[in-house]
Amino acid sequence: VLHFDGVRNQVHAWINGRFVAFRAGFSTPFELPVPDGILKAGTNEIVLAVSNNPNLGYGDYVSGLTTRSVFASTGGVNGDLELRFPASDLADVYVTTARDLATFTVHVSGADAYKYEIADGGRVMASGAGRGDFTLPSDGFEFWSSENPKLYELRLETVKGSYSQRFGLRRLVADGEKLRLNGSPVYLRGVTEHCYFARTVHVPRDIDYYRMVTAKRKELGFNFVRFHTWVPPAEYLEATDELGMLVHIESPNFVSEPEYAAIVAFARRHPSVAIYCT
Repeated sequence: VLHFDGVRNQVHAWINGRFVAFRAGFSTPFELPVPDGILKAGTNEIVLAVSNNPNLGYGDYVSGLTTRSVFASTGGVNGDLELRFPASDLADVYVTTARDLATFTVHVSGADAYKYEIADGGRVMASGAGRGDFTLPSDGFEFWSSENPKLYELRLETVKGSYSQRFGLRRLVADGEKLRLNGSPVYLRGVTEHCYFARTVHVPRDIDYYRMVTAKRKELGFNFVRFHTWVPPAEYLEATDELGMLVHIESPNFVSEPEYAAIVAFARRHPSVAIYCT
């Protein structure tokens, strides 16, 4: 597959003179499948045609803060571009916490069978084997919050490879006019992130920059960020996971249903992402 961390806004791809695929969309990382028989031994030529034309959605041109303002006159590949030969057969992995907080479920798709391990540093909290989703009691695990952004590492091994990701246990629910995070009342003190980067113009891919920004917001007393009609890169969400900043993800205007589904699938791996809207 050709793996893109991000493209604004459309890309056509050719390999060794043969057309491979077209993709319109700019909110999440994505992969384009490489058909059998196109790659050859030795040198291969990959040609990309990238356009910043706005993407058509349901009722109008898709519009978000990554396509408006200064971005209307820019475009290109944002982040890494890789030719991957994936060994793992895992399609998607994410964790949800039960409403009563008594259990959590690891959702696993793609692999027929696997072995799993959940670690807290050098300490193994749980291990076993499974097929599909599995549910564990939350006893002994700490819940993720702004004050205690506790992360664990999930490791999965299949016959075709291995995979790992960090996760946190948390549940944000509405209770009348109140919000409760892990059963306790929480008041969201937030800022709006307008996708404005004075030094780089383009969206940075440096996690240390996002750690700095998130730490400064926490120092000022904030615990919540609303992303105005754009989806931040993985490095941003990794920083909010680590430092304990609740996140509100907002799609571009007139987003298509497939892209909105991709946004949710991308962002739900991060415990800091607690609210979605379109």
